[in-house]
Amino acid sequence: MGLKMKNFAQALITTLEARQDVAPSADLVTSINNAKSHARALDALFGSKAFDPVAKKLLHSLAIVSPKENREDFVAVKVAVKIINTANGIAKGEKSLLDPYSRTIIDNLIKLQSVTNKSALVSLSNAIVFTDDDQKQKLTNKYNCSAGTAGTQASSTRMMLRSLDICEVLKSKRGDTLTLKDNERAHMLVELFTGKAKAVAVAPEAKPATTAAAKPVKAEAAKPAVKEPVKAAVKPTGKKAAVKAPVADKPTEKAAKPAKAAKPAKA
Repeated sequence: MGLKMKNFAQALITTLEARQDVAPSADLVTSINNAKSHARALDALFGSKAFDPVAKKLLHSLAIVSPKENREDFVAVKVAVKIINTANGIAKGEKSLLDPYSRTIIDNLIKLQSVTNKSALVSLSNAIVFTDDDQKQKLTNKYNCSAGTAGTQASSTRMMLRSLDICEVLKSKRGDTLTLKDNERAHMLVELFTGKAKAVAVAPEAKPATTAAAKPVKAEAAKPAVKEPVKAAVKPTGKKAAVKAPVADKPTEKAAKPAKAAKPAKA
């Protein structure tokens, strides 16, 4: 069983801040700030059935400061940034929240089912080309950055997908091969890139509850209490005064006319 906790984001922030105290890094600062900004999305995703099983292990890996402590589970700070952004994108159903390097590699990964390390590099930089000895793949999406940037970005994306247990990294003499796993996490990533993704219950769960509670209170408490009593007090009083006054004047006019008819008696 996983954490099943609502405050995964806070646990993540605490872990990253502790690591920052030991080995300060600009990428860790970015990760911490992003975790704070997207706390609700992270809580929702890692509290879900699909991602809950990897939450505890991920926190453990992010707490490792140096690969000397545990090379197998160590997560580099640049990978931590991608983990948070990718998790946020999956949670909100927004592919654009992932970095462009990861989007390029994942696009090819989904269409080809697996991507070699060389193919990932070629997809990111025009400066890198397949040689006759390379395992060539028909890439469907390409990005253009420097060869050095391509190497760093391909590696960090590969490790990000591995850390989230979305992909398996197979090692061989020709280099690593990235392959999608057959699990819920991988399915959610595929749906995100094929336009079938649905946002996890992120902030929408909390926001409607707050909004719905506020509107009815204003409508019920303000309108009936003010408008109805005022109309009831003013309108009836005005109508009665307008009707009674004419009734009192008319008899007075009728009583004055007979008095004029007494003039013939003087003659």
